[in-house]
Amino acid sequence: MSEIDELRKRAEASMTRGRRVARDDSETSTHDLDSVVHELRVHQIELEMQNHELRKTQEELEEAQASYQELYEFAPTPYFTLDTNGFIIRVNIAGSRLLRYGHSLMTNVPFSKFVHPGDAPTFLSHIGKVFQDGGRQVCEVRLKSKLQEMFVRLESVGAQDSDGKVTVCRTIATDLTERRRSEEALERSEGLFRAICENTDEIIFIKDLEGQCTYANPATERLFQVSKSQLIGRPCEKLLAPDGGHEIEQRDRRVVEGETIEEERRRTVNGLPMTFLETRIPVRDKRGKVSGVLFHARDITDRKLDEIAPPTEQPGYRSAVMQATLKMAAMVAQKNTTILLLGESGSGKDYLAKYIHDHSPRSSGPYFSINCAALPPELAESELFGHEKGSFTGAAARKRGLLELAEGGTLLLNEIGELSKPLQAKLLTFLDTKQFTRVGGEKHISVNARLITATNRNLAEEVQAGRFREDLFYRLNVVPVEVPPLRERKEDIPVLVQEILERIQRDMQLPVVPPITSAMMKSFMNYDWPGNVRELRNVLERALILSGKEPLSLKNLGIAGAVAGDDDWAITTTFPSGQSLNDILADLKRSLIEEALLRSGGRRQDAARLLGVSRYSLKHHMKSLDMMDKE
Repeated sequence: MSEIDELRKRAEASMTRGRRVARDDSETSTHDLDSVVHELRVHQIELEMQNHELRKTQEELEEAQASYQELYEFAPTPYFTLDTNGFIIRVNIAGSRLLRYGHSLMTNVPFSKFVHPGDAPTFLSHIGKVFQDGGRQVCEVRLKSKLQEMFVRLESVGAQDSDGKVTVCRTIATDLTERRRSEEALERSEGLFRAICENTDEIIFIKDLEGQCTYANPATERLFQVSKSQLIGRPCEKLLAPDGGHEIEQRDRRVVEGETIEEERRRTVNGLPMTFLETRIPVRDKRGKVSGVLFHARDITDRKLDEIAPPTEQPGYRSAVMQATLKMAAMVAQKNTTILLLGESGSGKDYLAKYIHDHSPRSSGPYFSINCAALPPELAESELFGHEKGSFTGAAARKRGLLELAEGGTLLLNEIGELSKPLQAKLLTFLDTKQFTRVGGEKHISVNARLITATNRNLAEEVQAGRFREDLFYRLNVVPVEVPPLRERKEDIPVLVQEILERIQRDMQLPVVPPITSAMMKSFMNYDWPGNVRELRNVLERALILSGKEPLSLKNLGIAGAVAGDDDWAITTTFPSGQSLNDILADLKRSLIEEALLRSGGRRQDAARLLGVSRYSLKHHMKSLDMMDKE
């Protein structure tokens, strides 16, 4: 190979290496450029992501600002933003409505313009404290709007800049006008309550849930003759009823459960019998929870003076059958059980029921009596159980029934056999639960009343005939008491006559009652009285009306068994009588004088004229016969 060829090969090899190096260098440069481009693209993507996050944050911030703006503007609570001079920078719609001014009329206006002049120092001090330390401050001031003056509570806090300096004051205003009016109304009510309580003669005191007195008015102090300091903290109702602890606790328990109890009570206060209309009302706190019992008692003794005083001793009936009946009645009166009085019409079942009430622990409570046979069927349920307003045509207001009125006392249901079947069922429910509902009502009413029932029917036969519920019969027939007819207790007629005449005299307001002659009394004793005591009263009342001021007459009284007239008089003796002649003559003389005194109305001068002797002779005979108390 020539040198030229060698050189040519070397040159070609060199060129080939040059091209390879150039190619390699070119490839290297291209690689570096791609890396830079890639990094630029990554950086651009990161910038785009950052821009996206920034835009998102910006949008969220704008949304938050919009929400805040909406919340601020449309919040129901009035908001005010004040600068360091107390000028209004911003106010929301509620704040504008509060003061009755538009936004434009309130912006850049000092807030103190709307503050009552009397409260301006309080407001300025309030604002000064906010800008001084930025902490939360509260005050209550009066504000003036276009329409009225109001009482508001201002709650303010300072907003600080980056240097920690308070630049604005944000204030929330709460309208307390209604609350203040309510408080003032409450104060007026309490003042009125105290004014009434302090100046009334009616007894008012309040007890807590433990039964201790927390308030007592002056009338209570006067009644018990103790000071208020001696009443507070004591169970003062026991001063009215020393032995009524258990009954008082029962009533208080019902009041604490939300009931209002009204009842009549006879009590002995300072040794004097008195009658009160007592009301117990639940006292509630601000949350509506019962916190005590208000006791109110009104003295109604004067309204009860026309009522017959309850007998303290057993009446002086002579018949053994009536004495046994009264003994049985007095025994069952002490037990809180249901009593069924049986007997003929007019035999005195209502009298015996009142006797049981007067000799029971409930004697201080009310007593009511109703004849079931006289109740119209459509009104019977309302009379017994009461009704709610609008429950039927004519029910213009709520009415309490006799059962509710008999709270703490006794209710006599006379002629119980006349009750309708639906009422029998409702009465049975009450006897089992001591609860009932008024006509048209839904609320169950609890009553602590004793039931005495009476009938002249044979209830066992009524049950067999399907006219009376068997379950009610067994519920009523716990203690049956038979009242004897008058024909079986004729020995009691003189006592009954005296009692009835006194009652008629009181009812008819008669100054005196003509005497009953012995002949008339004998006629009464000989008559069988099919109408029993009721017929006896009718006869005596008719005799008083027909007799006028003259002695009572049997004429036209319709007593078929009369055996003597007004002027007939007789005395019977036997021979031999076991008495001496002087004893028989003394009895005859005594009987004549008694009859003369009866016919003369106890006037000795007239009696002497009837006997045909002088007044002094009559006095001598009466003294010898030990009759000076017969004047």
